[in-house]
Amino acid sequence: MSNRDYEYHSNISKIKKVQFSLLSPDEIKNQSTCKIIDHTLYTPSQDGVSIPAPGGLYNLKMGAIDSNVICETCGQRSSLCPGHFGYIELAAPVFHMHFISRILKLLKCICFRCSNLLLDDDELNVDSKDIYEKFDLIYEKSKKKKICGNKNGCGCNQPTRYTREGIGKVFAEWIYKDKQENKKVLVKPEYVLNIFKRITDENCLKLGFSPQFCRPEWLICTVLPVPPPAVRPSVKQDNNQRSDDDLTYKLIDIVKANAKLKEKLDAGHTDYIDEHIAVVQYHVATLVNNDQPFGAGVPQANVQRSGRTLKSLQQRVKSKDGRIRGNLMGKRVDFSARSVITPDPFISIDELGVPKNIAKNLTFPEKVTKYNIDKLKSYILNGYDTWPGAKSVKKGDEDSIKNLKHVDLNKIVEELQIGDIVNRHLVDGDIVLFNRQPSLHKMSMMAHKIKIMDADTFRLNVCVTSPYNADFDGDEMNMHVPQSYQTYSELKNLCLVPTQIISPQEGKPVIALVQDALLGASRLTLENDELKYIMPYDIENNNQFLFNKKLFMNLMMWNKSFNSMAKTQSKILHNDCNYYTGKQVFSTVLPDMNLKSKDTIIKNGNVTKGILVKKNLGTSNGSLIHTIFNDLGKDPAADYLNNCQGITNNFLLSTGFSVGISDLIINKNVVKKLSSIINEKKNNVNQILLDIQNGLLEKKYHTSLNEEFEILVTQELNKATDEVGNLTKESLNIINNRFINMVEAGSKGNIINICQMIACVGQCAVDGRRIPKHYKNRTLPHFSQFDNSAESRGFVENSFYKGLQPHEFYFHAMGGREGIIDTAVKTSETGYIQRRLIKSLEDVKINYDLTLRNHNDEIIQFLYGEDGLESSKLEKQNIDGLVDIDMLEFNNRYKNIDLIKKYTSSKLEKSKLEEQYGILFDTLLDFRKYIVKHIINDENCNIYQSLNIDRIILNNSIKFESFSLSDIDPVYLFEKVNELVNNIKINRKDIDNETYNPTYILHCIIKYKLSPYNIYVKNKINKLAFDNICEEILYRFKSGFSEPGEMIGTVTAQSIGEPATQMTLNTFHFAGVAAKSNVTRGVPRLKELLSVSKNIKNPSLSIYLKDIAENDVTQIKKMKNSITKTCISDLVRSTAIYFDPFDSEEETTILVEPEHLEVISQENLWDSYLKSNDFKCSSNCTVENACPYILVIEFSKNKLLDKNINMVQLADYINDEFNSENASIECIVSNSNTLNEKLLLRIRLIEGDEEEDDFNLLKLIEKKILDIKISGINNIYGSNVRKIDNKTIDEDGNIFTNKQIILDTSGTNLLDILSQDNVDVINTISNDIHEVLAVLGIEAARMILMEEFMDVITAAGSSLNPRHIEVLVDTMTFSGNIMSIDRFGINRSNYGPIAKASFEEMTDQLYRSAIFGEIDNCNGVSANVLFGQEANCGTGCSDILFDEAKFFAHNNYEIEDYTIDTDKCVDMDKFNYSFDVDDEEDVVDLYEHDLNLN
Repeated sequence: MSNRDYEYHSNISKIKKVQFSLLSPDEIKNQSTCKIIDHTLYTPSQDGVSIPAPGGLYNLKMGAIDSNVICETCGQRSSLCPGHFGYIELAAPVFHMHFISRILKLLKCICFRCSNLLLDDDELNVDSKDIYEKFDLIYEKSKKKKICGNKNGCGCNQPTRYTREGIGKVFAEWIYKDKQENKKVLVKPEYVLNIFKRITDENCLKLGFSPQFCRPEWLICTVLPVPPPAVRPSVKQDNNQRSDDDLTYKLIDIVKANAKLKEKLDAGHTDYIDEHIAVVQYHVATLVNNDQPFGAGVPQANVQRSGRTLKSLQQRVKSKDGRIRGNLMGKRVDFSARSVITPDPFISIDELGVPKNIAKNLTFPEKVTKYNIDKLKSYILNGYDTWPGAKSVKKGDEDSIKNLKHVDLNKIVEELQIGDIVNRHLVDGDIVLFNRQPSLHKMSMMAHKIKIMDADTFRLNVCVTSPYNADFDGDEMNMHVPQSYQTYSELKNLCLVPTQIISPQEGKPVIALVQDALLGASRLTLENDELKYIMPYDIENNNQFLFNKKLFMNLMMWNKSFNSMAKTQSKILHNDCNYYTGKQVFSTVLPDMNLKSKDTIIKNGNVTKGILVKKNLGTSNGSLIHTIFNDLGKDPAADYLNNCQGITNNFLLSTGFSVGISDLIINKNVVKKLSSIINEKKNNVNQILLDIQNGLLEKKYHTSLNEEFEILVTQELNKATDEVGNLTKESLNIINNRFINMVEAGSKGNIINICQMIACVGQCAVDGRRIPKHYKNRTLPHFSQFDNSAESRGFVENSFYKGLQPHEFYFHAMGGREGIIDTAVKTSETGYIQRRLIKSLEDVKINYDLTLRNHNDEIIQFLYGEDGLESSKLEKQNIDGLVDIDMLEFNNRYKNIDLIKKYTSSKLEKSKLEEQYGILFDTLLDFRKYIVKHIINDENCNIYQSLNIDRIILNNSIKFESFSLSDIDPVYLFEKVNELVNNIKINRKDIDNETYNPTYILHCIIKYKLSPYNIYVKNKINKLAFDNICEEILYRFKSGFSEPGEMIGTVTAQSIGEPATQMTLNTFHFAGVAAKSNVTRGVPRLKELLSVSKNIKNPSLSIYLKDIAENDVTQIKKMKNSITKTCISDLVRSTAIYFDPFDSEEETTILVEPEHLEVISQENLWDSYLKSNDFKCSSNCTVENACPYILVIEFSKNKLLDKNINMVQLADYINDEFNSENASIECIVSNSNTLNEKLLLRIRLIEGDEEEDDFNLLKLIEKKILDIKISGINNIYGSNVRKIDNKTIDEDGNIFTNKQIILDTSGTNLLDILSQDNVDVINTISNDIHEVLAVLGIEAARMILMEEFMDVITAAGSSLNPRHIEVLVDTMTFSGNIMSIDRFGINRSNYGPIAKASFEEMTDQLYRSAIFGEIDNCNGVSANVLFGQEANCGTGCSDILFDEAKFFAHNNYEIEDYTIDTDKCVDMDKFNYSFDVDDEEDVVDLYEHDLNLN
């Protein structure tokens, strides 16, 4: 530890900008403290002690190498000396090898002789703002120039190209197309240096270089900077020997080689000069980068003593463990601990059990005040090693820290004053940050209040393991102790576990009851007539658990919120004893809340109906924890979880719960039924196999016959598993069977697990398919070849209870091993995906004008999520009542004034109400149309709002319950609703308008929920409740907005990246099994979308058909044929070429049919063929001009029928294709009624090519014939029919459900498809993003990206709020082009150089930034993290404006007693609160806080 203690709030200047540049040789010399000329490290002193050599690499002017040595430059010891550079002046210039590619490009842009630019000023005007791209475009133009021919040019012939060989050898080559000899010249660094020196500053600017920060000649190394000893420390070992750094050894080599070269040059020797320069070049190159491919025969540099490969400067900077990512972006920290976690259900969810040893080792700096001085004195007296104690004290007016281990503690206590800082041990209630890696989302780091406990592990509540994705099989977690009150306050108010119960990913809870607590709650609230014997003191024929007062109070010991018997007044009286039901026991942990669903009713915190299971108690939308958190806040939610765990776990302990083998036993009748089901499905599989062998199988899907078979077999065996599972579940008793208890409660397992234990394990799969055949067409050696039965391909019909056969066990192990490998590989894949997302979105935040902007203040969204609401506060809205009724009922509810007459005590004034009812009806009808058109047909589209009006109505209807008629005047109701709607708006004129109204949906929902029908008829609300409902709706709306400063980009990246970890690594599908099954899924598709790949694995179109009835099979088939590309090869069964010479006297064989040989006479039969009605041939087909070979093509009759093509048409297609002068063919077509109805096409070459053999020519013709396109659209190779339910609505509001026919294609050609008849051009779309961009533009590409991302995530079984996808997609497309989420997209964007370098290609990015003189404005997160300063995000993006004068006046202080720096003060009376707007009405006052400036 240094002698000086830098506190958190020290006044350290903030870095505002970073200018990247190259140092000129003069700048290197000026900034260096010494010149290195001696390769000797040490010289002996007079007393025999070695000291650093004055001209050596450890010159004391460069810094101190030992703690007892003083730096001659800054006068500090090694602990405080930052180090100072030296330099080596090279005897001859050499290339900087990391700049060599840029040097070669620059040489191609200027004249080899005169250094002028090869391009004129007009040609230098390139259309690009990016400096890298601008230089590359200039280079592409310049390399086409052959001579220096601009107006100032010298006319010199320019080299055709520059090439590099080995290290530092650059050649200029002149390549001539004529017979003139090519020329190749070695270009030495010295010559390149002279060329670059002659480039003018004006030309530098034209090329994109900044003469101030990077002249071209600075790319050539003439002076080499030497890093200080602090970068390459010399370590003294136990035997007084020193171990020097790799860089020091390499610098010694450079000094030696440079000295030899200088000696040769000074002596005027010319022998072997190039070799000496090459040695210097090699050492300089390997000093910077020892990994680059230098060429054949060039070894990597090794360390002198050990012989291992030298770790050069570039290897120390780049990669995850390098200086930037390993030591600056992320670093080791103090005040942290790591240990194994163990469960403890009896500590609070926001508590963390910390071992006492850790608590004594870590400290918190507590400032002494008059309130805590006595407590801190007692800590000091306890000393260093006694808990709770203190380790050190820092006096307020001193910099040093006094360690309490070896001092007089009483003296320290006496000297302790207010303002001192005591570094005390951790005590109960301190707040720490707890983390588990990998940190997939923000709930992976949460704050806990610590509780000091014995033993050596961290103790964690079981409920909190879900957000950490932790378990208790040896997981280790990290604890970090805050070291300032600001950090402490942020952890307490923003990061405590109760504040993180709701996840922003979908607005659902991530912390809820799990495992034992779920099981206990389910059994407590169980209702069943067979429940007679489970409870102590049970009552016969009662259907609930009952507790006497003793048992009841024993459980209440674990309910910390229990303070009265109010919820247990209604007791059951039996045999003069009072009993409490399980529902009453559970109700004691519930706050005053209400919940009403189909199966469960909770009223005023009392469970009155239903069995509470995972659906109610877990993390689903609308669950108990979700309702409590949203309605009552974080503290009641935490209390509910803590108390519920206490009573449910102890209930299970007192009643007992265990499983045994008896729970797996089923009766014999069920066993017989299970066996019959399995045998039936196995027989069905065998029948499918026979159908294929006999050619009787009818194909349903666009797949091969083998794939069709696999689909059908898989479907049949899956049915077996499903039916067996259902039968097993029905045969087990929910009360008696403990496995069923757990499954029904949701604590562990599912019905499939029970089925595998009791009935049948089912089909084992590898890569999503049945077990493949690896042993010569068999799965295992003891199965016969080509055996496709269920058993041989991995179907396990035995259960775990019965026992598996050896081959079944082997198949089951194959499936299990695949899952293990998949998980291991998937971790790195998805981790990299999340890193890409984080780096691309890390700077996107919500500004104070509610816009979403990046670090350059470029607008990503004008309003986050199009409504500005915080994602964790959103709930799905129930709007079924608007669309699930017919128009007759709709009119009756929202147009019929008389409907409410008998529900209200107020007199109905129809004249006043008719207009209001008309407006309401029109509004709800328009909203009904909007829902049907935009929401109800999209399975990924839901309505989210920051309030749940149904629950608000329920709470107030119960709170202000009235049994009389409603006292609300209908006119008052409409006025109040209109007033409420007018108040619900976002106070920004650019978005509060009719064209774009982000609150339109909420307005409509409010009018629907607070319509007269819902208020009077459905819910019977009185005036007091109604007024309260309106006030609560307005409050919930205003409290639902996202906080300015929220780093929403990081939240988005985590929300998308976390479900990606649950996806499958491999994508497998069976065509026709699922919707859109012929597209890529899982991680591969996610990678395609993020990279915006041009060549995707499975391009596909979803073609929506119109004007075609769902049962019009002929028209659908015609449409499929018209778009699917069909070539002759798709219709062919076989082809063959036969020898059939006309001029031979011998009898020849013409194979009329491959299996039917017939000896035919030469001329007679051929003539008969020509004259026969069975064949058609041109009159040019004669004996004299025909070749001796004939091509016979056999076509599939079924395929021709399917495509509606006849043989004559095929012949016409072929004849049209071959109308060339070089070759002429004739086709002979057969009918289907002769020769066993085989369809044959015989093709003979009539006029061949003189230079080509007839047989080879016919082979080429065969290939070309098979490629002839018959019909369809290019790049569409097949299609499957899919039908979905599609709701439509007419102008009157009537809703119709139709079947929408969709063709899912293999391959894409969107432009041609949209021109086809019967294609719905509005909905038809491609999954190829680049094709959509080219055809329909950036907005369409944005929408497809959104849909594809949502499809990938939902197909993986995860759910996600669409606003996260919107942020990602808008970030990718806001510039008008699509930015890929990888290093290519990030490097092409306007991210800062530091942000780019911190992602990938770190050193290359730093080189480019230096060459082009870029500036990083340090607005981004990465730059500020790198420099260790507060970033402009979260709590760091706002400042406090404090009027000191008014504060003192208000508190009766004398202002003269305080010193105020008026230069830093703001005149509050003149301060503009309106964000530079002219009208006071334009002020963004989201929460309507009045600013009282008087």
